[in-house]
Amino acid sequence: MRARVYWRRVRFWTVLGLVLWFGVTLGVSWWSSALDAWRVGSMPAGYWWATQGAIAVYLLIIVGHGWVMDRLERRCAQAESGMRAS
Repeated sequence: MRARVYWRRVRFWTVLGLVLWFGVTLGVSWWSSALDAWRVGSMPAGYWWATQGAIAVYLLIIVGHGWVMDRLERRCAQAESGMRAS
């Protein structure tokens, strides 16, 4: 895998993770008053999503980014070892 393609993919996945993070951060605060119409246990849903749901989504973003980057690194290493053997 060429370095240019590798870094383009790294940038894509990093920007996607940042956009998701930004969307969750602003989305929860923007829609929290609308979510307060429902309740999770004794707490309003807006408060629950702002405290618990957003953190869960952040963790999913981190785990997903790590998984994708691991796969990308493996492909890059395989491509480089294949190019050296030829």
